[in-house]
Amino acid sequence: MRASGGGGEYDGSGKLVTSEESVPAVFISYSHDNPDHKRWVLDLAATLRRNGVDVVIDAWDLRPGDDIPKFMERGVRGANRVLMICTEQYVAKCNDGIGGVGYEAMIVTGELIRDLGTAKFIPVIRQFAMPPLLPASVSTRFYLDMSDTDREAGELEKLLRELHGAPLLEKPALGANPFRAEPSAQPPAAGEMESVGSFLKGSTINDPIAAYELALQVAKVGDVANWRSVVRRARDGMVATLESWWKTYGTERPVSVELIIEQSLEGAVAFAPLMAIAIAGVSSGNAKFRNHAGLLEDILNPSEWQRSGYVARVELPELGGYLLQAVHGAFAIHAGDVSLAMSFALTPTTNKQGDRIPVWRRHDLTGWPESLGKNATASWKTLFDLAERWPWVKDIFGDVLSYQEALLAYYMALGLLEYMELLRAGNVPPVDAPQNMYVDIPPVYEVASPEAKRRAYRILIDSGLKEWLVSTGVDPASIRRHWRAWIAVQKFWHHQLYPFSRGEMANERLIPDLLGD
Repeated sequence: MRASGGGGEYDGSGKLVTSEESVPAVFISYSHDNPDHKRWVLDLAATLRRNGVDVVIDAWDLRPGDDIPKFMERGVRGANRVLMICTEQYVAKCNDGIGGVGYEAMIVTGELIRDLGTAKFIPVIRQFAMPPLLPASVSTRFYLDMSDTDREAGELEKLLRELHGAPLLEKPALGANPFRAEPSAQPPAAGEMESVGSFLKGSTINDPIAAYELALQVAKVGDVANWRSVVRRARDGMVATLESWWKTYGTERPVSVELIIEQSLEGAVAFAPLMAIAIAGVSSGNAKFRNHAGLLEDILNPSEWQRSGYVARVELPELGGYLLQAVHGAFAIHAGDVSLAMSFALTPTTNKQGDRIPVWRRHDLTGWPESLGKNATASWKTLFDLAERWPWVKDIFGDVLSYQEALLAYYMALGLLEYMELLRAGNVPPVDAPQNMYVDIPPVYEVASPEAKRRAYRILIDSGLKEWLVSTGVDPASIRRHWRAWIAVQKFWHHQLYPFSRGEMANERLIPDLLGD
């Protein structure tokens, strides 16, 4: 039986044989919910074919007289990957074993899945349930979310990259055992590292993408010396850029919040290369380059920085710290590592009063930087729009939406961190007087669209949040007991910022979903 378009055919064993070994073959399993849904599935199938994926789907390949169960079994067995389009109706039919969808579910849960591995089956969410509904057979699998049009393009790119074996972030090469006298891994190519060293000699780094690529290259091979060279050259570039900015704006009297923000962001580009280096350390997967407290100190305390004058001017480095913690935390969660994001948020710093306090408790680093007018709403908007203002951020995250959703997830995580630290210190939120407790992390993420918050919630859940929660050592019973009171505190302060907002908080079900009611 040939697939439509002449892309391939089944051999006697039921395997799809394509004209080129590199062409991925995909079977699409879905339920005929309604004409609009069927049209969407066919559009997806057509898009995949236009992008080099050979698709088998009943609408094209099931002919009158064909044995339907055999068609389904051949489709699942013969394909390289199986897309399960998970609407609420599809999931219900899968779990109940109803109709063709139910038969496909039996194939997925039977001997075939043990033989071929669950990575073959890719759930594609197209629903609005939160958390999303998945068939029991694939309930723990990583899924793609195409529930709304804003996200489709980014998720489609992820799908195509997966099908064609072209990941956005490549797994770093296995390095040498640092505790062995004779390393087990091959050293990096001499020419490769010489080119890095040659670039670094006597030059500053002002381009964040160049900083990211250089740092990623040396981190992947565990080259601490060249990593320090990259950091040093980026730090030298930062100092030079800050000096130029200060000459222009340092003694100029701030006129309006809008102008302060624009002028401050002009100066903040000085911190971008060091920010990019921190993200490269996360991206490398090398444990040696995961601690970025030193980079934060470099940004907060640039050499020869002027500390007298208008506060909005002299606290530009604190704006750099604000941007670093946000982008670093968002990328760590984007990479599925909420523990790393929380570890950085707990990094101790020295504020202008000389007190040692963690990043998350410093309002100038998490919510109200002076160089953005000390305004939580304006500061959040600056963060949320950063990938549109700075293209390098968009490039590293893949697209603007991926950055924004990871940022939302990170600030939800910061709010949870504050709650956990309160409980650890023996403090509990007041049951009937939420106005009596102040918050360090403003719940500004609530201004995003419901769809963005829903996706951010899923990203956060999937980033190892439950494991991190358990690792804190806080009594789960205490976490559950005081959660509603904490949500009341969050709601109160959110309404102070946005008086007309109503409804459920995006993170309201977080603890019940993780630990049970």
